[in-house]
Amino acid sequence: MKDRLIASAIHLLISLVVALLILALLFLLWFPSPLMSLGAVQGVQLILLVDLVIGPLLTLLVFKKGKASLLFDMSVIVALQLGALTYGLVTVYGQTPSHLVLTHAGMHVVSRHDVKTYIEPKGYSIANDLLESPIRYAGSIPVYLLPEDANIEQRNQDNLNYLFNESLPYFLNTPKYQPFEGFDYLVAAGTSAIYEANSGDTCFEITILSVHGSEDACLYQSGQSILILD
Repeated sequence: MKDRLIASAIHLLISLVVALLILALLFLLWFPSPLMSLGAVQGVQLILLVDLVIGPLLTLLVFKKGKASLLFDMSVIVALQLGALTYGLVTVYGQTPSHLVLTHAGMHVVSRHDVKTYIEPKGYSIANDLLESPIRYAGSIPVYLLPEDANIEQRNQDNLNYLFNESLPYFLNTPKYQPFEGFDYLVAAGTSAIYEANSGDTCFEITILSVHGSEDACLYQSGQSILILD
């Protein structure tokens, strides 16, 4: 039993290192704050469950020093664990943000799943000149502006018409995307508050929206990046 506990502990330690690397990938690159809570929490929980629990638990059950089939058994466990992790990461990657869209309602998160499921089948695409050097959220995710009518009643009507005719929410109207040139668009409409921070930076209170929920954030622009002001 002692050998099993040691082997399981070693497996758990290796799995913990892998889990930390995965979390770094997810939080720093794929889902910069606060986007993780808007698209991948359940998937990440599943990945961590497989990585930290199932693998070491199976090792605890099958490990026996000197066992003739030990190498085969451990190879199967590792293969199953790697397969499950790969499947989980591929699934979570589908929920990673393809781009963000600024509208009067806030900043919409458009995932890669949304692009493949809703946008591409319509034959829509983002203009090539917009793809070249967009301003990026957290230095990695492209941000575009979707202009709307200044009149709220007309804006709502336009959105409903687009939803009825295209069976898509208005923020997925990629042919109408324009370059993001600052938050003045929302400020002029009176829908975004300006907050003077102690650091001297000016940020804009915006709601970040996805199909999984919403998060309030105070964003500011620094060069070609949009960042959250802590």
